[in-house]
Order: sequence, then C-alpha cells, then structure tokens
Amino acid sequence: MQRRVNWVARALGFVWIGLFTFLIAPPQGSLAWAVQIAGYGVAGAGLVGWSLSDLDNTQARYQGWLRPVALGAIVAGTGFASSAGHGGTALVIFTFVATMMAGADTDLGAAIAVTAVGVLAIDVSGLIFSASYGVLIGFPAFVVGGLVVGRNRFGYRIQAEQAAVLLAQRERLETEQRRADLLDERARIAREIHDVLAHSLGALGIQIQAARAVMTREGDIGRADELLGVAQQMAGEGLAETRRAIHALRADTLPLSEELAGVTETYAQRYRVAVSFDTSGVPAPLPPDATIALLRVAQEALVNATKHAAGQRVTVCLDFRDTDVRLTVRNDLAPGAVGTAAAAVGTVHGGYGLTGMRERLRLLSGTLEAGQRDGQMEALKRLADSTAGSAPRWAAEEVQLLAPLQRPGKVICVGLNYRDHCRETGIPEPAQPVLFAKFSTAIVGPEDAVDLHPTATVEPDWEVELAAVIGERAGPRRRATPDMLLGYTVANDVSARDLQRDDGQWVRAKSLDTFLPLGPVVVTPDELGDPNRLGLGLTVNGEPQQDSSTAELIFDLEYLLAWITASISLEPGDLLLTGTPHGTGAFQHPPRFLAEGDVMEAWVERIGTLRNPVRTSN
Repeated sequence: MQRRVNWVARALGFVWIGLFTFLIAPPQGSLAWAVQIAGYGVAGAGLVGWSLSDLDNTQARYQGWLRPVALGAIVAGTGFASSAGHGGTALVIFTFVATMMAGADTDLGAAIAVTAVGVLAIDVSGLIFSASYGVLIGFPAFVVGGLVVGRNRFGYRIQAEQAAVLLAQRERLETEQRRADLLDERARIAREIHDVLAHSLGALGIQIQAARAVMTREGDIGRADELLGVAQQMAGEGLAETRRAIHALRADTLPLSEELAGVTETYAQRYRVAVSFDTSGVPAPLPPDATIALLRVAQEALVNATKHAAGQRVTVCLDFRDTDVRLTVRNDLAPGAVGTAAAAVGTVHGGYGLTGMRERLRLLSGTLEAGQRDGQMEALKRLADSTAGSAPRWAAEEVQLLAPLQRPGKVICVGLNYRDHCRETGIPEPAQPVLFAKFSTAIVGPEDAVDLHPTATVEPDWEVELAAVIGERAGPRRRATPDMLLGYTVANDVSARDLQRDDGQWVRAKSLDTFLPLGPVVVTPDELGDPNRLGLGLTVNGEPQQDSSTAELIFDLEYLLAWITASISLEPGDLLLTGTPHGTGAFQHPPRFLAEGDVMEAWVERIGTLRNPVRTSN
C-alpha cells in the first residue's frame, strides 16, 4: 500500500511540474523548448526505472544498478532542463528529490555520483543559456542539500533497523527466559509428583503391613478392613494429587480461588461438615508454585480439622491484599477443647504436615502461623504477592548489606584527580589522567571490616571516592559517555603508603585483601543528577578527615570515560574510581594512619555511607 502511494505521489508531482513547465510558464525559444522537452522525457524514463526498482520481483542483479541509474537519469534530465529558464526551473525540485533518494537508498559512492551528475547538468545548461550566478551556484547548492538530507534519512533508517534488531533479540531472549522458567517449573512439579507418589506408596505400604499384622496375629477382620479403608483413601488422595501435578505440567495451573473452591467442596461432601469459602480483594494470578503451596497448606489444615475437631464447622478465607495474599483456615474446636493448649504444628494423619508446609512457604518468602485463637483453631498463611511487584521487607538491622559489585571485570582508578589533593601533596596537576588498577578481590561490603595486614604494611591510609559502574560496552570504536553508565556508588580506596613508595608502582599497595569497601547501593544517573557537583568526605572515629566536592575534579567523568575508551574497552559491570580529594592521612602533619579499632565512614552526597571497622584478622 505504501509503495503504491509513493508511485502515485511521484507521478502526480511529475505531471504537475510538466503542466507548469510547458503550459503555465512555457519556455522561450526553440532551443529552450527542445532542451526542456528532452530533459523532461529523460526524467520520465528515469521515473519509470525508479518505480521498477521498487518491485519485489525485480531480479537482484538489476536492483544493484537500476535505482542509481534511474535516479541519475532523473537528475541529468531535470538538472539540464532547469537552467533553461521560465517554468523549467521548477524541474530542479525533482533534481533535489532524486538526489535525496539517492542519499537515502543507495551507498555513498552512488549517491555522490548521482549528485555530481545533477550539479554538472545544471552548470552546463546554465552556461549554455547564460543563466545568472544565482542559478549557477544556488541550484547546485540546493541539489547538494538534497544529498545531505538523504544521508541523514539513511542514518536514521539504519538506527531504526538496528533498534528493531535489538528489540527482536530482546524478545527472543525473553522468550528463551520464559521457556527456561517453564522448564524449571515443570522440573519442580516433576519432583512434586515424585514426592507425592513416594509418600502415598510409603503410607499405603505401612497400612497394608498393619492390616496384615492385625489379621495374622489378632484375627480382627474388622480392624484390618478399617486399616485397608484408610489405605484406600490415602491411595485415592495421592492419585488425585498426582493428577493435579500432571495437569500443571500439561497446562496452566487453575486460579487459586477455583482450586480452593473445589477442595472445600470435596471436604464438605466427604466429611459431611459445614464449610464456607470466601474471597476478598482483587484476585491476581499467582505463579504455579505459589498456588500449589497454598493449596497444599489448606489441605493440611483441613486434615488437622478432621483430626482435632471432627464434624465442626470450617471457614476458609482467601484475601488478596496490595502487598500479600493471605489464606486463613479456621474451625471450631471440639466440645471441651476450648482453653486447652494449642495443638502442635506438626505432621498429622499421614498428611504432608504443617511443619513441612511452613518450610515450603518460607522458600517462597511466605509465613505460616497455626494455633488456637478466640476459641477456634486457626492456620494463617501469608505469601508476598509477586504480581504487585512487592517483596518481603526486612529492617536494616536484620540484614547484612553486601558490596553491590562482587567481582567486576576491571577496576580502573584515577590518581591525582582533585585539585585540592594535588595542592596538599605539592604535586603539579597532571596534563592527562593518571590510571592504575586495583584487583577485584580487594572488594568488601559497606559494613565489612578492613584488615590492617600488619605483616605487609605499617601505613594503611584512606581515600573516599565517587565510583562509576559501567552499563554498556564501550571502546575505541564507540567511546563511553555518562549516559552509558549503570550508576554510581561509594568507594574507599584504602592504600598502603609504604608499599606505594617502596614498589615504585601502586597495584600491590592498592589491592591488599579488603582494601576496597564498596556500596552501600548503586544509584542510577537519573536519580543522582549532576555527578560533578556532589559533596563527599570521610571520617575516622567520627573526626572529619576528608570534606570536599566533585567540583574539584581535574578531569570530570565525561572526559575520563572518553579518554579511557580511546584505547581501553570497558564492559558492563566494570568499575571506575574517579580519584580522592584532600585529607588523606599520609599528607597530614604529622602523618596519621589507620590503627586497630578505628572506624572509617566514607560518604558521597545522594548515594550513602560506608562504615567499615579496622582490625587485624586472625
């Protein structure tokens, strides 16, 4: 459809310019008539060739040269005719369009050749017809402008095609990830089938052995029949669970509300008790493992109700909340049981057991509580709602923060990059960045201890730094820019000053184990703002040692990224330490170094604080 629209638009434009050239403002003189008719005819032939080159069934051997030749014919004909004056000057519009399409649809060499033909035709015709300088200079400039516009369009199209390829690759990766997740889920369900069958067959074997013992030793056929009935019930339940798991392998799991409705209805019919089932909130789909886990817990709670309160009313409530999903099973206690100790949470009646269910929910970041409340037995399950994008939350004191990067491929550091640091050292500002490396094995978390290494150094020092985390691959062919960063974090470039001095280079002095505290988070560029206007500092035992701003940087982040990637490739996850300001211990009077029991707190504005104690490891 789009191709036909383009053809019609070209044809209508060509016809309109022909009417304008020969009827509305006809040429003057027989030579002008002859030139403009010939040029118009050549351009018309080129237009036909251009349309033919658009056809899908045009053979490949023709497509390579047909379009440049057709566009060349158009620019030659219209360019030569446009300088003949009067209405023919409008033909230069088609010269512009043809050079623009040559720039957009052909390679650079062909596009330049087509443009050169158009310029040459205009100037030759202009000289023949004694055209003004405006025509001799202006028309060629107009045609060259068409080439520039076409090449820009060509560049945009290439970018769009590359973006489409990347999008397709992303979709393929997401499809593969979904396939992998599906295979993982099926493997988990297969293990579930194995567990169900193993449990059911094991329980069945025990009941059969018990029935055989009763018959052979006691001759109690009634008791044996009762035991075989229990065995039959267990076998039926195991078969039903196996069928449900196999169904999950073959198709999507039914919604939890539908599964629970079926379970409660079956329970009510089997044990002839009153069972109510209610849902509240906005139902949301749950992953199959979460659905099956909650279903198993509900079944076990119903089994407990049968044992501890046979015949008593049972209430099952499913509550979808903003942050979690809650399933509650309550049942009235048997007469005389009110006020007694709550039943232990454990395995009963050969079921899966609430203890096992509690551990299973814990693996899904859920919780299970069971016991007596308000004269009823209650089992309450909570499971984080993954569809709401929420996750279990813990207080800061309940967790240990690790370094946001554990083993980056490269840790590149910049020395002497703060003006105030150069002033305190007495070293002139460098003419270009001074690079060195740290080994990633030196990385520790934002709260981990820093080892003094007393057998290796007696002058351990501190250096707070703004660190940048690389987000995209960059190198000599594609220089890195700040918008290619994943984000920013805080680093403490702990350094052994005596090793720096003695070794003559800095790698060992900077790379002792634990000499790179990192964290506490990675802040994305859009959240951080301007990285060249951040306060940063460090205290030791609460006493300020460093207090400066990234405005003191000699080489800002944009310059560093471009300068480094001119010769060194950076990969996603690489780490760049941008330098430290004044206030390091080695340049104080007298010098001060870290000692056993010291606590360093390094901070960068809008990112956070590292708090690392100093000690000697055993």
